[in-house]
Amino acid sequence: MGKLKINVNGSVGEGSTEGAIAGIVRNSFGCLIDGFTKTVRVVSVPQLETLALVDALEYIKKKKLGAVSVESDCRSLVRSLTGVEDFNWDARAPWSKCKELLQNLLLVGLQFCPRAANGVVYWAVRA
Repeated sequence: MGKLKINVNGSVGEGSTEGAIAGIVRNSFGCLIDGFTKTVRVVSVPQLETLALVDALEYIKKKKLGAVSVESDCRSLVRSLTGVEDFNWDARAPWSKCKELLQNLLLVGLQFCPRAANGVVYWAVRA
């Protein structure tokens, strides 16, 4: 099947504490093979984006997937998990969970993906 790619995203209305997260799983040919959505309660957008990443990493762990590239359009989250910058304190608990999962999922790569290239998951989370 080759390497899988999971794009993640989150969406929350202005002034709301109820948001949604989604992940789209594609194979190495770009074909959609799976996905997930979930409603979550949040206090900030960084927390929302971090929860989307936690769900993707837990999905990878549960399915016992091998090499996977995970992409998020939250640059500050990706940069903080790769050691480049600090991150929002509202998201510290799920951020720590991401860090722990990434340390145990050795074949998982994390990358920034501009929103324009993250369109399918952006659509899914807003649906």
